[in-house]
Amino acid sequence: MAAPAGPLPAGNAFEGKKRHDADMYDKTAVDMDVPHRHGGGGEEDSDYGGIEYYYEQKIDELQRVIHEKTQDKRRLEAQRNELNARVRELRDELQVLLEPGSYVGEVIKVMGRNKVLVKVNPEGKYVVDVAKNVDLSQCTVNTRVALLNDSYRLHKILPSKVDPLVSLMKVEKVPDSTYEMVGGLEQQVKEVKEVIELPIKHPELFESLGISQPK
Repeated sequence: MAAPAGPLPAGNAFEGKKRHDADMYDKTAVDMDVPHRHGGGGEEDSDYGGIEYYYEQKIDELQRVIHEKTQDKRRLEAQRNELNARVRELRDELQVLLEPGSYVGEVIKVMGRNKVLVKVNPEGKYVVDVAKNVDLSQCTVNTRVALLNDSYRLHKILPSKVDPLVSLMKVEKVPDSTYEMVGGLEQQVKEVKEVIELPIKHPELFESLGISQPK
């Protein structure tokens, strides 16, 4: 039976449009579900490998930085310990410097087991106690000693007083020198021999000439 000529009723036109829209939706959904992989798998693997290499490089770099920082930390800790030890030494030295000074006296006489008569200028003479760390046998007459500022206790034996000028002029060891060790002073050596050695070794020469020996 042939279809009736002329336009379709309004209801039939609406149903046809719905079927057409549904077909278009199904086709679009199918197209979206199917991935387009025309050679795309290799590019994804390459991108993943590049990212992995990048992060491995960053990890190695950070590990090197951590190692350097650890070495710096150990070095700074060693410097800190050294400086702390130096600070303790300076504090101890400062404490000693801040302590009141001792009186210096001379032993006159040992009075007993732990008693010594000491002369302190200009205060006078005192009978003082001797500290346990001081050897009483070394407290001889005229020995220089140190007395505590507060109790006058004898706490240290001092070395003998020596004039600095005298110590500078003192010859520690007489050198064994000969004329052969003196170079470039032949004339001076000859004069020394004539003035010093000749009168001692040959005094008769001066007597025969009737002249006095040089002095």
